Amino acid sequence: AGGLVLLGMPGIWFLAMVVLLLSFVPVLGVFLSTFPMVIVALSESGMRKAMMVVVMVALVHLVEAYLLNPQIYSQHLKMHPLLVLICLYVAEHEFGLPGMLLAVPVTVYTQRLIYGTQVPKDKQVPKKDGEKLSGYDAELVEKLKKGSS
Repeated sequence: AGGLVLLGMPGIWFLAMVVLLLSFVPVLGVFLSTFPMVIVALSESGMRKAMMVVVMVALVHLVEAYLLNPQIYSQHLKMHPLLVLICLYVAEHEFGLPGMLLAVPVTVYTQRLIYGTQVPKDKQVPKKDGEKLSGYDAELVEKLKKGSS
C-alpha cells in the first residue's frame, strides 16, 4: 500500500486487499495482483504510471524474495539464508513450482534427520541426577513435577 500511496494511485484499499489475498498464491500471485494495479494506472494516468507500478511491484518483490524471506526462514528454521536461496534455486530449476514449494521443508527435514534435532539450552529441563532432559516446554514440566509431589 505504501508504494501505491507514493505513486498517487486511486483505490488503494481495494488494490491492497487484492494484493493481500493473492499473496497467498505462490509465484503467480505477484503477477495476478499486479494486473489490476496496472489496469487502474493505465486508465487513470497512462502508460508512464503503469510502468512505474510495474517497477514498484518488481522492486518490492525482489526485496521480499531475496532479502526478507531467506532471513525469516533462516531465523525460524535455523538455516543459513544462503542455504535457503540455494535450495530454492536448485529445486525450481530441477522440479519447477512443486520443487519450490517443497524445497525448504524437505531441506529442513533432511538437515534434522542427518544432524538430529537440537534443543536450545534454555529449553532443556534438568533431570533428577543433574543431566539435561530434552524438552521444549520447561515450565510445563516443572508444573507437572510440582503437581505430582
